[in-house]
Amino acid sequence: MPLVLEMTSKHYPELKDFLDQQEYAPSISFIFPFENKLGHSKELAYKLKTKSVEIEKALTEKYTPEQVKPLVLKLQLMVDNFKPENGHSGLALFLSPVFDKIVYLDFKPQEKLIIDKNFEIRDLLYNKSILNRLILMLLSGNEIRYYLYDHGVLSVINVGVPTHIEAFMDDSLHDVSVYYEKSDRKDKAMHLFMKNADEGLSLALKDYPCPVVVTGSEKIMAHYKLLSSHTQVIGDYIHGNYQEASPAELIALIGRAIHAIRIKTEEELISQLEEALNKKQLACGVKEVWKQVVEKNGRLLAVEKNYRRIAGQGPEDEEIFTLDTDKVPFPIQDAVDDIIEKLIMNGGKVEFVEDDKLVKYRRVALITHYTLQ
Repeated sequence: MPLVLEMTSKHYPELKDFLDQQEYAPSISFIFPFENKLGHSKELAYKLKTKSVEIEKALTEKYTPEQVKPLVLKLQLMVDNFKPENGHSGLALFLSPVFDKIVYLDFKPQEKLIIDKNFEIRDLLYNKSILNRLILMLLSGNEIRYYLYDHGVLSVINVGVPTHIEAFMDDSLHDVSVYYEKSDRKDKAMHLFMKNADEGLSLALKDYPCPVVVTGSEKIMAHYKLLSSHTQVIGDYIHGNYQEASPAELIALIGRAIHAIRIKTEEELISQLEEALNKKQLACGVKEVWKQVVEKNGRLLAVEKNYRRIAGQGPEDEEIFTLDTDKVPFPIQDAVDDIIEKLIMNGGKVEFVEDDKLVKYRRVALITHYTLQ
């Protein structure tokens, strides 16, 4: 067990509190969207109180008064002590006889109430996958600028390196006097300037380890790419000089870059799935993926972000069924979420894609460690 927790914390340390919990019935997961606007705090608090009544009603339909009463008291205490925060788009409330927590979400989720023996953690994982923090580096032949984009806010990063090319034309700082021709002197200065830009990015990444977007002319960009040691973390290159762009224009630029990065990431994931399929290392669909995950034969799961499936447990742990689940007294409310939890407990990773992107793979697919029979 200690090894499992260590592997889990490596990929998803923020989920450790949830994954450490033993299975308890009932465990409540309530996820819902709300307006991301100033002045909506009271409205959010009121909605949470209203929804708590619905949660109590759903509990009484499935569980005894002895099981329900302590949970309702605990839920009322959570609601009474709730202090809303602006700047988010969703909320996830988790409650069991031994655990309670509220988590804000940075995307607008589908509203759902899941009462099961464990928590619905998919929305927490998806929230983590959203790219809402990155470094923007503006390159030109004369100046370098570094910005941090963090949840819609743009701020300047002071990296402590020269940001103007004039510093590299000065013989007292850099020995360029051996270059007698003006063009040679300028080329040498530009070479030093681009190396300096990458050193500045190293310092920025040390303080803010996140993906990077770089802008600049095609010529400047080509020069920088030859020298950069950070190509693995650069998510997008945008051609053009944006030194005079306003903060609003830069934020819009970042929005387009984030969209491009997401599409690129999805395309790369689909390529991995195709490669695994050709090697017979791909399980597709809920039942087959469940089987492989229970057998601990899984390393990377791809799933459509809103895909859910009710299932019943078969006679063996590795068997589930998805038909006639209405005849099961206590069906698995979301087998996909259980798959996700089992996988990351075994040290695997999860990638989300937009809905309908995995139709070919029956909505959920697992790249396995070993070849499937």
